[in-house]
Amino acid sequence: MYIRTIKGIVLFIVLSIAVAGCNSTTEEDGTIEESNSFPEFVYASSHPGSEAAYQYATDHGEYLDYIPCYCNCYVEPFEHQNVKDCFINNEYSTKEQQVYDPHGSGCGICIETALDVQQMKEEGLPLSEIRDAIDAEYSKYAEPTDTPYPPEGM
Repeated sequence: MYIRTIKGIVLFIVLSIAVAGCNSTTEEDGTIEESNSFPEFVYASSHPGSEAAYQYATDHGEYLDYIPCYCNCYVEPFEHQNVKDCFINNEYSTKEQQVYDPHGSGCGICIETALDVQQMKEEGLPLSEIRDAIDAEYSKYAEPTDTPYPPEGM
């Protein structure tokens, strides 16, 4: 338990530094200007669509809260609850600062799942149909995260 706590604290510090460094620029007068950039691991990903998936998770995470992930990320050390967790670390994020999880940038299943949700949402499908389609398509890869089914009307 103690080692896990230490690992969590170290991960938080590393991710916070990465996010702080990548999400702002310092002007000549020393002020910090916010930008929409992501940490370097998003751009360095070898998987196509990484940046788009992180952007979708940032802008529409409320949909991804109800979509399971099928890459075995529900096990330790990740313990994700849904595909949004692959991109955004809710444990360390606050209302003022979002902390991005590097897991999503290295996983094609996570990226493809998020982008499939985006495409189907843009086509006007309700989230329950999207969830069923994701379950049908990705269940061949692994057991899903324990994700609640979306409420009606989403």
